[in-house]
Amino acid sequence: LDPGYVTPTQIKLLASDLEANKHKAHIFVFMHHPIKPARKGSQLNKENADELEALFARYPNVSFVIAAHEHLYYNASGNTLNPPARTNPSSGGPGYLVSGGAGAPLDSCPNPASKNCSGAHHYLVFEVNGSTVNVKVVMVAPATKRKKT
Repeated sequence: LDPGYVTPTQIKLLASDLEANKHKAHIFVFMHHPIKPARKGSQLNKENADELEALFARYPNVSFVIAAHEHLYYNASGNTLNPPARTNPSSGGPGYLVSGGAGAPLDSCPNPASKNCSGAHHYLVFEVNGSTVNVKVVMVAPATKRKKT
């Protein structure tokens, strides 16, 4: 189903996995449709998004939830490209990122002046140092076309 659907069985399995790993310093969740997208039409269906957001908030070691679907980069948890450092445990819920600029034709940001969105090819570097996670967004310059000689 579009805009994405997570079955009750999948949510139950995820909840069990989070519970079994609640002693870990950091958990990173990867999914396709974002819970907090740059464009509202790209969001995981609202019921699932609300349920998952509440589930992740119960686990202070869920550091980041990284989604794709949108072909751009979006830091839903801040107003700059690089999210703030995350120290676990945290009562503020995880950081939400969209990282979908890895080769497909790019989307543009809904608000071109936004400082937390970029319609560019990129990758993310996560640095884990004990209880702290830093994320750096690395923009990749497009390849230039070669002239035929």
